[in-house]
Amino acid sequence: MQIISWNCKYFWSPRFYGFSDFKYNKLVTEYPNNDILIIQEITYQEYIQIINKYGYIFSDWYCDGKNSITGIAIFSNKYKIEKLVDNTFNLPFRYIIPYKIIDLDNRINEYILFSVWTKEYIKNDKLHKYDYVENLIEAVKYYKKINLLNEKTIIIGDFNSATTKVNIYESHKILENLLKELNFSNCSILNNTNMEYDITYIDNYGNGFTNDYCFISNEIVKNKTVSFKIGNKEIWINSDLSDHCPIIVEFTSLRNSEELGPILDINSEESRKQFEEWFLNEEVINLDKK
Repeated sequence: MQIISWNCKYFWSPRFYGFSDFKYNKLVTEYPNNDILIIQEITYQEYIQIINKYGYIFSDWYCDGKNSITGIAIFSNKYKIEKLVDNTFNLPFRYIIPYKIIDLDNRINEYILFSVWTKEYIKNDKLHKYDYVENLIEAVKYYKKINLLNEKTIIIGDFNSATTKVNIYESHKILENLLKELNFSNCSILNNTNMEYDITYIDNYGNGFTNDYCFISNEIVKNKTVSFKIGNKEIWINSDLSDHCPIIVEFTSLRNSEELGPILDINSEESRKQFEEWFLNEEVINLDKK
């Protein structure tokens, strides 16, 4: 399963406004094996256009409409997407949306995925009083209480952490410690990738930060090989497509085809012999000779 998360930046350059066809096609051309797309700063009109033009079977879009017309969308043709909480508007944290992700070809591959775009607090709003990463801290606490943080959970998106190698805000430290206590791993440092502070975002002054993250349950790490990549700045930022690079996370099974045994045609005599030979080699009882 390959997941792409990208803040497409609604207005970054007059040349590339919103989540245009050009941006969409650039994204899926660069990452043709994507199974799930998560897009931050996309309008409802753009979301509908993508569905209608490219025929996505499963999708969702969320925006609370309080201080922006842009929201966060998720698209897939392989994984069924089910929103798990209906009253998101009434929760005190913004833009952290839980979904059940179901592989229709193999229902063993079922996950809880939190699509994230942390937002600023709203002045004089008694409900939405948390600022950026504080939203995610409170969301993690809340969803833990209602048992949505299980052994197969993915938290991915634009955290707006603004971390660098020399400066880590206290709120991000609190978040990382909380997730560590709950048995989550940061994908950017798995498998000795050491990409924890690699730039995913550049501000208007040319300063680089790490804003985009993916954390996964340790149970996934035990059973999957996890690959984490950051898109090339030359392609995504320096070309004025966005102020963010996409992040690409891919999970593949640790069990290879040899461990699973041969894929055989049960009506073939040759396959039957291969099947028996494999059983004997694996020291499994051959039922035909019992």
